[in-house]
Amino acid sequence: MIGNMRPMMNSSLPPGEYPRKKLLDLFSERFQSKLHVEQFVNLTIPIYDKYFTQDEIEGTLLNFYQNPSR
Repeated sequence: MIGNMRPMMNSSLPPGEYPRKKLLDLFSERFQSKLHVEQFVNLTIPIYDKYFTQDEIEGTLLNFYQNPSR
């Protein structure tokens, strides 16, 4: 997840002379230290259940997330 977030965060930061990589590394480190995967999964399941059918999850979404070219 962090790997996907870094480019977006990097492009979102304002231009300027500051240690952009260091800032991103610090954010990543703190984010990962506070992320509890089981808790995150338990929060996301109801969202997927509310907005997607079982067929959509098994077909479209799994194909999307398993596609290396995305």
